[in-house]
Amino acid sequence: SKNKHYKYLKKSSCVIDFSKRKFSIFGIFAVILMFIEEVLSIFGHSISMNMLLPIALIQITLPLWLLFKGLNTPVLAKDNG
Repeated sequence: SKNKHYKYLKKSSCVIDFSKRKFSIFGIFAVILMFIEEVLSIFGHSISMNMLLPIALIQITLPLWLLFKGLNTPVLAKDNG
């Protein structure tokens, strides 16, 4: 019975799978690099604009992911009504 409930919850909810988790971790890493570069540039110690490349990659791939992969619409429809 517990296994049946677990399978239902896994199927019907927005469970983060491994690829989305890696994408999120990479995004957090990119934002941290951007923050470090911006703070250092405020104090006049600009390291390199190459530290902003990961955030550029995230900002290009995330909209493409949402356009082609989309959101989990059955879950959204269930929440709305």
